[in-house]
Amino acid sequence: RPAAAAMPTGLATETVLKMYADRAFEEVPLDGMRRTIAARLTEAKQTIPHFYLRREVRLDALMAFREQLNKTLERAGSSFRSMISSSRPVRWPCKRYRMPMPSGRATGCCG
Repeated sequence: RPAAAAMPTGLATETVLKMYADRAFEEVPLDGMRRTIAARLTEAKQTIPHFYLRREVRLDALMAFREQLNKTLERAGSSFRSMISSSRPVRWPCKRYRMPMPSGRATGCCG
C-alpha cells in the first residue's frame, strides 16, 4: 500500500501577515469546516493543472448603451435595484459563451 501524500501547505503565517501589513484586516480563526475547505482549495490549486484565458474587449458602445438604458429606466420611475450594473452587460455574453462548456470555470467579470 503506497504511503499517503502529505497535504499541501500554504504560505507561512509570517508571510501572509507581511502581505497585509499596510492595510486593515480582521483575522478569522478557522473552524473545522473552513480548515477543510482551505486545505482542499490549496490541494486543488497545487495538484490540478490550471490555465487562464484572457481577452481584451472594447466596451465603449456597450457602456454608452447601458447608460442610456439606465436613464430610460430612471425616467420611468424604476428603483435603483433594477438599474443595469456595469458588469451585467459583460457577464451576459460570458455566461452565454460558457454554456457549451459546463465543466469550465470563469473568474473575474464572468464568475
